[in-house]
Amino acid sequence: MLQSAKVYLLVFVLMAQSLGLMAQKPPTGGPNPKPPPPPPIGLIIAATGVALGGAGLYTFKLRGPKIPVGDYLPNYLLRHDILPSPDAIQLMHQLNPKLNRTNVIRTKTKLKNPDLPEISQEQLNSSLSTGQTTTIPTELKEQISLYKSSLKTFRNAKKSIKKSNISLDSIYAVLTKIEQVITPHEKSKEEISVIKAQLVKDLFGVLNKTLSRNIATKIIGDSDSRVMKEILESLTELILPDLNQKLTPPKSSQLNRMDLPAKENSWYALVDSSTVLFANKTFQPNAVSSSLVSPLDVNTVSEVYNLPIPNMEQGFAFAVYKINAAGETITKGPEVEGQYSVHYALPALRSFTNAYHECAPGRATYAYASLPPAKYFFEVRDNKGKVVALQNPLIDTKDAFRASRITGEKKIIKIIIRVSP
Repeated sequence: MLQSAKVYLLVFVLMAQSLGLMAQKPPTGGPNPKPPPPPPIGLIIAATGVALGGAGLYTFKLRGPKIPVGDYLPNYLLRHDILPSPDAIQLMHQLNPKLNRTNVIRTKTKLKNPDLPEISQEQLNSSLSTGQTTTIPTELKEQISLYKSSLKTFRNAKKSIKKSNISLDSIYAVLTKIEQVITPHEKSKEEISVIKAQLVKDLFGVLNKTLSRNIATKIIGDSDSRVMKEILESLTELILPDLNQKLTPPKSSQLNRMDLPAKENSWYALVDSSTVLFANKTFQPNAVSSSLVSPLDVNTVSEVYNLPIPNMEQGFAFAVYKINAAGETITKGPEVEGQYSVHYALPALRSFTNAYHECAPGRATYAYASLPPAKYFFEVRDNKGKVVALQNPLIDTKDAFRASRITGEKKIIKIIIRVSP
């Protein structure tokens, strides 16, 4: 590139000099003819400017503008159907050492990509068959009912419960918010995502056991308080995934619209809060807008306002890589292919073994799972069932859904996980 610019500049300088020579008049004779005048300095400066400008434009078009590496890599990975997880970003730095020596990169820079195994068409088809729905399961209804009953008992026994270093009022506020979040969906007749229903059931299963123990012992410790708060966070994210990183957690069963940007605010003006979690057919306008807006198809509303479809899911293929004792990066071959089972749970339940679900079919590399947009805590086990150490077990999948919204295509997205040798 630098050589091309130099040649380009030299050509223009020589052209300028030639024009200057052609412009001078030949000597008319005599013993001492006057020497020819030098090329006009203005012409040389102009030619140089044109050359430099042309070289700069040529470089800009060929390699693109410069942007921060941290902004470039996530979009680059998504274009190659890879989730920009911390392990994937780290792998790109290992494969492209030049990324460690600069803070900016041109947008058309070619990078060395992970050499991962191909995904067969059969695997691809089975992984993309997502979005199974059902009516709200009886087991989930029972868990929600049990929670409301336990919460009522907790309210009555509140004064007799001992605490450690936490405020009972703050715990009570968390439990009340959970009730407000789930109440609109308890009796919903709309179909729901099977996977999302299972994840919500997981949350209430742990929450009910924790609350029942607290009521029985009349003691609430710091760990129980933490679990309750994290369950509220996971439940809220699962109900309304924040694909735009702009929405605020709900302060009640409805979002606080005053905290939302205009686009999201308009969307909620059309939507009754009881349809947010489980609806997959139509959104019914609320009383405020019923005279102005007719029922809208969920896909139409989500497309217009760039918001998540409540039951949307994405197919993921899980690949593992490791760095061996010689410092070599292993991304394919017998050391990693078909060697590991991958399990996931919501972050609030990461300490509860029974809350993990295995990604199936297949073993990494590749294991497969269809998941709704959320953060997940992953656990990887070898062929002997031993849990292997991970550097970054917490992975946010929402970037994959943002990408599919932008491109309009539904592809299998690879999630790369680094395992210890």
